Amino acid sequence: MTKPVQEVYVSSKNQLKLRAVEQGLRKAGIEAVCTGVEVETGVSEQPRSVLETINGARNRHEALRRQLARESFCVSIESGVVPKEGIEGWYGLEVVVISNADQEVIGTDYGVRYPEDMLVKVPSEYPDLGVLVQDLYGIQEKDPVVYLTKGKFTREELITTAVAKIATQL
Repeated sequence: MTKPVQEVYVSSKNQLKLRAVEQGLRKAGIEAVCTGVEVETGVSEQPRSVLETINGARNRHEALRRQLARESFCVSIESGVVPKEGIEGWYGLEVVVISNADQEVIGTDYGVRYPEDMLVKVPSEYPDLGVLVQDLYGIQEKDPVVYLTKGKFTREELITTAVAKIATQL
């Protein structure tokens, strides 16, 4: 018996995020087809605190829910770069909000460490780290992770993992 395919709305038209959401939900046992909806985050292009990143994800999610006329399965992701308490440096942070007609879950997942020489260029020279690596290193998608890990991990893989971990709580 095959599971029904869920229609899922994602608060972004970024193809990397749409692929990651489909894959993450699949890992959590949910077959999905995703539709991207462009919404405002209400935060800076490159959030620099846990709270700003959480607010960006929640703002995206609330804006998405307002645009949809009915109760829908929705996913929102905001990526930030934040310090980790007790550990030197700045790290990627994914905040994921997932809701369906019955409930809403929110969670976080930390990623890779970002070097200071990249961080000082955002937002003074580049709006975010994704645009920086596209411009300076010729990366096709907004994916600083693939550059920082020398191709061993991608931003898509990190978001997929974050979505899967949060989706298992539904």
